[in-house]
Amino acid sequence: MAVLAEFLNVIVPVRVLEERYPGGIEGYAAAAPGSTFCRDGVLTRVGFMSPQHVGEWVDHLEAQGLVPVENDRFVDLAVVDQLQGPTLPCDWLVFGQSFKDELSFVASPDEVATDCTVACPPGWTKPEPGGRGFIPLDEIDERVEILGEEDGLLKIRDKKTGQVGYVPPGAFGR
Repeated sequence: MAVLAEFLNVIVPVRVLEERYPGGIEGYAAAAPGSTFCRDGVLTRVGFMSPQHVGEWVDHLEAQGLVPVENDRFVDLAVVDQLQGPTLPCDWLVFGQSFKDELSFVASPDEVATDCTVACPPGWTKPEPGGRGFIPLDEIDERVEILGEEDGLLKIRDKKTGQVGYVPPGAFGR
């Protein structure tokens, strides 16, 4: 299996949580902010829309004894961008994009070769084509409404789908 990679994601192996996180996987699931936690048999995922919130969660994990980075490589966790994959090298995960399902995912190297079913948070639904996350460049002016700035990101709304999202300042050449 694999776990969903949508927007910004903190990926932690189940084994690491069972060995070092207070309360193991159940404690981690209960502490995870929002409702974006999901897991397969090997990896867990918590999703975020803001780099600031990713940083706060990584700081929390480090305070619990997990090691985020050594020698410019992820160790006990990885931060994964939906479009570009891991933000630093990581030997224990594979990032991919399933064009059949139109989803980005993260899997362990052993899992991706056998089964690419993607685990998603409870209640999560697959976006409609052209929905969450992707707006064709030639439709930006007609579809994007800028709602303001939040946590150093532009808060936008897709007028076609109603979906609210966040993009870096300067996105769309603005």
